Amino acid sequence: MIDPSYIDRYSNIDAIYQKLDARVKLLITIIFIIVMTVFVGDNPLRIIPFFIFIVILSAMSKLSPKVLFRRSLPAFPFLFFASLTLWFSKGNHPAISVFLKGLVSVLSVIILVSTTNFSNLLRGLEGLKTPSLIVSMLSFVYRYVFIITDEYSHIKIARESRNFGGSKRWQWKTIGYSMGSLFLHSYERGNWVYSAMAARGYNGNIRVQKLQQIGIGDVIFVVISITYLIIAVWILS
Repeated sequence: MIDPSYIDRYSNIDAIYQKLDARVKLLITIIFIIVMTVFVGDNPLRIIPFFIFIVILSAMSKLSPKVLFRRSLPAFPFLFFASLTLWFSKGNHPAISVFLKGLVSVLSVIILVSTTNFSNLLRGLEGLKTPSLIVSMLSFVYRYVFIITDEYSHIKIARESRNFGGSKRWQWKTIGYSMGSLFLHSYERGNWVYSAMAARGYNGNIRVQKLQQIGIGDVIFVVISITYLIIAVWILS
């Protein structure tokens, strides 16, 4: 089972970036990704100022390169195949550029998610006037990931207690049954969770705590970040 503390493990570290308002971090991350995507183009070297920005954020959040690398590993196959397609159609420079832009974007999102408690992230999204449907969907995804992994751990224990083995064909057949059982049990537990929420007054909207006011530290961070991005764009132009 996935430990819920794994996702929020670094959100309570005593670091500068963790103390910033979730709305500020969301806004700067979105602006950063858009500016980088527009102005880097097909030249891989133009990614350098934006990579430096990521290094600064990782230092502010006290996230080690090892942590960032480990959490970005699932994105590598997708980035590789996307850049491989461009390699054959447009050449090596556009392919490398797409790979680096994707990697830097992933790193910026990882830093955001790793340093922000998920409930604060939802509050930040609501504070930026994100549609309530999207906020609700993200909340349910977060909850149901743990439900599915919990059910899988139960099925895995039951399977191994029955001396799971035999031929490869038998193993694949058993795995197929396990997957079907996993989704059925997850669906049932999902219904239980929804029924419990409805019994407590859930009406389609996720209720979050009131947002705190933006502090002076948040304003300073926004000003410095936007100034840095403007200078980076000016240099690249």
